[in-house]
Amino acid sequence: MESKFTPPDLSRFDDVEIMPVWEDPDDGTCEPVPDAPHTATYWTVYGHLKTGGVEDLIDCHDERSAEVAAFVLEQALFAQSVIDLVTKGGAT
Repeated sequence: MESKFTPPDLSRFDDVEIMPVWEDPDDGTCEPVPDAPHTATYWTVYGHLKTGGVEDLIDCHDERSAEVAAFVLEQALFAQSVIDLVTKGGAT
């Protein structure tokens, strides 16, 4: 079976953040562990929705990978904001 990835619509987001997440090996439940990153099973990059709340964008094996993914997404958000500014007539 072929896996298909659909990139998120970045125009819905205004920021990103990373968070360590612990997954219970017994029941598979997950919870953020910002005060205990050393217990993280993986790291999640969340997008801040313009309408409020967050959405899980990508899960990474370690903090460094999450930092790199967040940086790339931040650059894409910046590019999207420039495109929005230019196409909506805000730039001269």
